[in-house]
Parts: sequence; C-alpha cells; structure tokens
Amino acid sequence: MGNLSAAGLDTSFSWRLPKSRLGNFTINLDGTYTSKFVQQVEAGGVYYSRLSQWNNGLQPVVRWKHSLGFGWSFGDWSALLAQNYVSGYTDYKATHSVKPYSNWNLSSTYLWKKKLSVTAGVKNLFDQEPPFSNQNKFFQKGFDPILADPVGRAYFLKASYKL
Repeated sequence: MGNLSAAGLDTSFSWRLPKSRLGNFTINLDGTYTSKFVQQVEAGGVYYSRLSQWNNGLQPVVRWKHSLGFGWSFGDWSALLAQNYVSGYTDYKATHSVKPYSNWNLSSTYLWKKKLSVTAGVKNLFDQEPPFSNQNKFFQKGFDPILADPVGRAYFLKASYKL
C-alpha cells in the first residue's frame, strides 16, 4: 500500500446580526483550503500531486471549496439562500482547465405548533450547468461527477412531524 500526505485549513464562520423588526439574519461560511495533497499509490512508488490537477489517473483535490449560507427567521417562518462552490483545476488532459463551479439553493420553512414543519425550495436556483471536463474515468462524460452536479434546476417539498 502507498502513502498520502495532505495539509490545509478548514474554516467555519458564523455571524448572527442583531435582532430586528424584520426578523433574525445569519451568515455562515464553511470552507476548506487545501495547500498540499500528494499520494503514493504503491509502497516505495512515486508521489503524485493531486492538488488542483489530475495526475497519473488520480482525480484532483480542489484547492478551495465552501458552502455559504444566508439565513432569515421570523416567528414560525425561516428561509435559507446557500451557495456551494468548488475552485477550478487542470483537467484530465492537461491542455484544458476546468472552470470553478458554484450553484445556489433557496428554501423556506414554516413551523406549525412546533410539531409540523413544511419546507419548499429550489436546488440549483440559476440552472447552472457543470463546467466541461474531458475526464474519462467515469461513465458520465463531459463533466466531473464527483465535483459537479448535472441536474438542472429542481424543486422540492418536504414535511416532517414530531410527536
């Protein structure tokens, strides 16, 4: 078996604004910055850097990714606007660079008598397509299925009840 060496920084930031007559507002950021990611696939073998690049058929590890959320609540109502982001990288065939990818999700929840919650929302609010990738390691072609989602705008509705 080989070896792996990684370094980076995980960050989490949360800010709750002062209460106002319009409700409670929050901002949250959870991110990961990777400064080093090298992998040896067999004992005594060569180390390959996977940081922001495909290398020796090994999938890239992006340098930066985050989830950013803007929350609001007022009485029994709440809403969340969230962005998911991954930085770009050098593609499977090094002549191409995969662009950074982000999508936004929006949802709103109503809580009835502290027992029933109903949430409605939209995933991939702006119908963002994943960036093109020339990878050929997976049966899905034209994008990287590990780092991006090909599903366009999608609506959802969910409910839960607590006894």
